[in-house]
Amino acid sequence: SSGINAEWPLRPGVGIALGLDCDMEEVDSVRSAASTVTDYIMGNCRPNNAAFSVLLNSDSCVALFNAGKCYYDNALDHYTLDDNAPVTYGVLRDDVDNLKDLGNVLCVNVEDCYTPIKNAVLACNAADADFRGNVIAKVQELYEVYVPDAQTYADENQDNVMGTLLQIALSRFTSVDQAITMFQEYTQGTSVDEAETAAAAIKLAASNFCTSGCVDSSAAFIKKLFNHLHKAASCPNAQTFCGGCENKAAQFMRRKENIPCCLRTVLDAAIEGSTMVQAKYASEIARITAYIEEEFDGKQALLDEIKATKNFVLGQVACLQSVYDGSPNQCA
Repeated sequence: SSGINAEWPLRPGVGIALGLDCDMEEVDSVRSAASTVTDYIMGNCRPNNAAFSVLLNSDSCVALFNAGKCYYDNALDHYTLDDNAPVTYGVLRDDVDNLKDLGNVLCVNVEDCYTPIKNAVLACNAADADFRGNVIAKVQELYEVYVPDAQTYADENQDNVMGTLLQIALSRFTSVDQAITMFQEYTQGTSVDEAETAAAAIKLAASNFCTSGCVDSSAAFIKKLFNHLHKAASCPNAQTFCGGCENKAAQFMRRKENIPCCLRTVLDAAIEGSTMVQAKYASEIARITAYIEEEFDGKQALLDEIKATKNFVLGQVACLQSVYDGSPNQCA
C-alpha cells in the first residue's frame, strides 16, 4: 500500500512517505548502531564541534535511512514466496507503488543529506593530514572483527559459488589497504576531472528526473506494463524475459503506451554509460575475469555455473535491449 505516514521524519513541507508497516523500534535501533559505528570511524572529525553522527541524524538523512530500511524489510517478505514459487510480473507490479514512494523520498532528501556530509569529510581531510589514515585504521579494526565469521561461512560453503568467491576475497584482501590499492590500480586511467564530470552528469540527470515528476510517470508506465505481462499466459515467470514476455512487452509498447520521455532520457544515458565503461575498462574486466577463473581451478562445475549464469543474464539483457530499441520513440 502507499500513502502518508506521520511517523516518517521528512524535510518540512513534504507530505509523501512509504505507507508500509514497519517496526520503528528496530529501525531506530539499527540507525543508532550505525551512528555509533560512524562516530568511531570518523574519530576526531567533529563538524561544528559536534559528533559526526549529528549529520546522519538530520531530518533528510533520517528520512532516507528509515525509508530504505523499511522498504528493505518489507521487500524481504514480499519476495519470499511459498513453496519456492516463481516471482511473477504480478508480484513485481504489486511493489511498484512502494518503489515509487521510496523514489520520491530519495528525490526530496538525498541532496540535503549528502552535501553536508561530503563537505564535512572534505573539511576534515583538509584540516588533518592523518585523517584518511586514521579512518582506514578504524575500518581495518572493524574488518578484522567480522573476518572470522566470514571465514567460517567460506569454509562451510566451499562447494558453492558464493562460498568460493568469499574465500577468494578473503585471501586477496587481508587488509583494507589492499582493497584500496587494487581499486586504485584498476581505475588509474580515470582522472579526477573525468570522475567529477561523470558525477556532475549523474547529479544533473537525477535532478531532472526528480523535478520533472518522472518518478510518478515512470511508476505508472511500469505498473501498466507489468500488469500487461502478468495477464499473459506466455509470461508466467519474471526471471525469463526472452520469448513470451519479450513479445508481450513489445506489443504493449507498440499498441498501448509509449515509454515516458523523461524515463527514456535516463535509460539512454545508462546505456551510453555502460557502453563507455565496458570499452574504457575492457582490459581490467578481462584481468578480473582471468583472475577469477584461475582461482576456481579445480572447481570446473562451479565455473561452468558462473559462465552459464553470465550467458543467461546477457541473453535477457539483449532481449530487453531489443524491445527498447524497437519501441516507438516520440521524444526525439
